[in-house]
Amino acid sequence: MATTRGGLIPAKISKEGGAPEVECMFNPAEYKISKTSSFSPGNNVGKTTTKNKFEQGQPRSLSLKLYFDTYQDGPAAEPVTKYTDTLFYLMSVEANDNKEPPTVWFSWGTFTFKGWLKSLTVNFTLFDIKGNPLRATADISMDEKPGEAPKAGGAWQGSTVRKTADASIVGMAAKFTGDPANYRVVAAANNIDNPLKVPNGAIIKVPSNITISASVTLPSPPPPPKPPAVPRRP
Repeated sequence: MATTRGGLIPAKISKEGGAPEVECMFNPAEYKISKTSSFSPGNNVGKTTTKNKFEQGQPRSLSLKLYFDTYQDGPAAEPVTKYTDTLFYLMSVEANDNKEPPTVWFSWGTFTFKGWLKSLTVNFTLFDIKGNPLRATADISMDEKPGEAPKAGGAWQGSTVRKTADASIVGMAAKFTGDPANYRVVAAANNIDNPLKVPNGAIIKVPSNITISASVTLPSPPPPPKPPAVPRRP
């Protein structure tokens, strides 16, 4: 499994149906989802307030910043345009198609967002002696493809937590459900066979409804080593 430079599971931006795909060298520190709707004022003659009339809703938008840095690869470092050019390609309209930009997926852990790249601004900040860019930031904005928004009641109900080195499934269960014994429920919700071997950076879903049953059990710890035998005196 590919990982980021920090050894975490990478976020990805990919074209629907296959290549090309950009795996994040560094996962975003945050991402933002927004949505707007437009209204028109109703008849407010003789009234101090008005009832707005809904006109239309706009698709959700996703914005985030990605970092690319090949400087630490030393003399063999490749230009970061290897990554940024692919992002620009994902905004291009291919010949003989329906004149829509490519459908793009952003995925990270359990979160996915399907739509189009609306805007992309790349800022190159470090160069080698030949002028090749070795470090860049990419500000990305995506619009959701119509009809892809989650339906009411179908969204994930619970908490979403990123696994860190000092966290455990048992600790997450204790923190978010109030009972560490619910680690079995958390493990089952994430298809985890061994709760002791969850990689750092994994996105863990902690259900708000903990009445479901699970059969996941923690593996038994290895037995303690036997003390060395004491040699007999002659």
